[in-house]
Amino acid sequence: MNALYLTAAEKALFLKLPAELREGWDIMDQAGDAFETDKQLLVRANMMELDTFPQLKALRDALRAGKKVDPASIKNIPEAALGEVLFALGARGISVLILHILGGATTDKNIESIAGFSYARRDILEVNAAVPA
Repeated sequence: MNALYLTAAEKALFLKLPAELREGWDIMDQAGDAFETDKQLLVRANMMELDTFPQLKALRDALRAGKKVDPASIKNIPEAALGEVLFALGARGISVLILHILGGATTDKNIESIAGFSYARRDILEVNAAVPA
């Protein structure tokens, strides 16, 4: 199944894309709303494994300082560190990435990236919902 788990706002953007990019994708509602608090994201940023992935230090420092992280900077992160980064960004940060990619989507690879991020966000939201606040 080629599913995209999108919020209402993301779905509206997706539906504005050219038909050839939308073709073959099933839109599923991203209904979960257990988004992280600022404090939770700060704790996650502090937990990032910087010895194994020193490239993540700048990202961690930006998150600690409460700065917005440029979604395009994710291209510079090693694939092996992606789980670490997605956990630190949380569902909130992944939502920003999805919106950023949707805003400039021109290729099937862009849509495939959105799909991957939407699955990760869905999983993180499920975990967040299962953990008492």
